[in-house]
Amino acid sequence: MNMFWIYDIPNWLFCLITLAFFTGVSILALLLTRPYMHRLLKDNDESNDMVSFYLSAFGVFYGLTIGLIAVATWESFSSVDANVSQEASAISACYMDISRMPAPHAQELQGLMKEYVRYTIEDAWPIQQKGQIPKGGTERLTAFYDRLLAYEPTTESQKILLAEAVMQFNKIVELRRQRLQAVPSGLPPVIWIVVLVGAFLNIVLTLFFVTDNLTFHVWMTALLASLIGLLVFLIAAMDYPFRGEFSVSAEAFEIIYERFMATPAAK
Repeated sequence: MNMFWIYDIPNWLFCLITLAFFTGVSILALLLTRPYMHRLLKDNDESNDMVSFYLSAFGVFYGLTIGLIAVATWESFSSVDANVSQEASAISACYMDISRMPAPHAQELQGLMKEYVRYTIEDAWPIQQKGQIPKGGTERLTAFYDRLLAYEPTTESQKILLAEAVMQFNKIVELRRQRLQAVPSGLPPVIWIVVLVGAFLNIVLTLFFVTDNLTFHVWMTALLASLIGLLVFLIAAMDYPFRGEFSVSAEAFEIIYERFMATPAAK
C-alpha cells in the first residue's frame, strides 16, 4: 500500500494520526488480553518483576536503535539542506562572474541562468515534493553551458573570468545531481520493519503486567505507546527531505533570485 499520502497532509494531523494509531492499538490489545493475562499470571507474584526487567532491557536496545535511526535521518536531512544552500551559492557566484562579461554575452547568459533558477523554483520544486525527479533542468543548463563556451575572451582578465564561471558551473551541476539523487531516497524498508516490529514488541510486553487498577494500566500503556508514536512520527517526517510540510524548501534559490536576478541585467 502506498503510504506517501502522509506527506500530503499537515504535520499536526500526521502526528495525531500516528499517536492515535499506536495508542489505540495498544489500549485495544490491553483490553482484549487483560482477562487472559489475569487468569494466567494472577498466582505468579514474580511476574511483574520479570516483565519490568525484560521491558527495561527491550527499552534500552530499542531506544538506542530508534535514537540512532533518528539521528541518521536528521543528518541526512541536514546534509540535503546544506547541499541546496551550496547549490544556490554556486549559482550566485556564477551569475556574478557572467555579469562582468562584455555585452551581449552577459545579458544572454544572465537570461539563461535566470530562466533556470525560475524553473527550479516554480516547476522543479513542486515536482520534487511529489517524490519525482524533474527533467527540465538538464536542457536549460546545457543551453547555458553551450552559450558560455561560445564566449571567446580577448584579455587575460576575461580568460580568468571565464575559467571561474566554468568552475562554478561545474559545482552547480554536481550539487544539482546530489539534490536529485536525494529526491526519492528514504530509509530502506528493512529499517522500517525493525522500527515497527520493535515498537510492537515493546507494547506487547506491557500487556503482561498484572494489576487490579485498570485505569493505571491503561494510562501507562498509552504513555509508552505515545512516546513510541512520537519517535516514529519524527523519523517519518524527516525521512524524505523534499516531501511533506517539514521539508527542504527552495528558499535559498528564492533569495538569490530576488537579490541578484530580479533587477535588470547588467549592460
